[in-house]
Amino acid sequence: MGTLNLGTNGKIQATNIDLSADWKNAPPGTIITHVYGSMGSNFSTTSDSNVATGLITSPLVKKLANGSAAGTSRIHVFCFGGNRDSNTENAQDVTSIYRKVNNGSYTERDYGDAQYVGGYWQPHCVSMVDTSVGAMGVGDTVRYQMYVRSRGGSNTVYFHREIGGVSGSPYIIAQEIVN
Repeated sequence: MGTLNLGTNGKIQATNIDLSADWKNAPPGTIITHVYGSMGSNFSTTSDSNVATGLITSPLVKKLANGSAAGTSRIHVFCFGGNRDSNTENAQDVTSIYRKVNNGSYTERDYGDAQYVGGYWQPHCVSMVDTSVGAMGVGDTVRYQMYVRSRGGSNTVYFHREIGGVSGSPYIIAQEIVN
């Protein structure tokens, strides 16, 4: 393995660095792939079933097999920002992270966050680490998407609501990281 040092003159000095894309030799914690998506429009539902929001990552092409052992990688997924809202203080929104591998269907991967304080604007704050062994291999294309539901139905919950001056876009980020 090579060494990368900050030299005494402020210049980066590299010795014996192999950039031939053999990612399993990268130091643990190295981010080798990064994708994201954002949403700039309102999205709401009254459904008590999970509904796709349209907040989705661009395609992430795996460089290593998924797992938790040396020579594999994991994917860290984050959803943050936006402006959650509802039409009543009795509404509860529940968000989930879904994953799609290659041309498969989106399947629920993890519970995200929930809010039960309708009428109060709050951002999302969701994260998960996907180490599903065998679920994704080298070259597989992976996408993550946020889903939302209105627990109990009937109330309108906003995954994101554009309100002048108080709402920034929600983002979803996925990063493949070497173990």
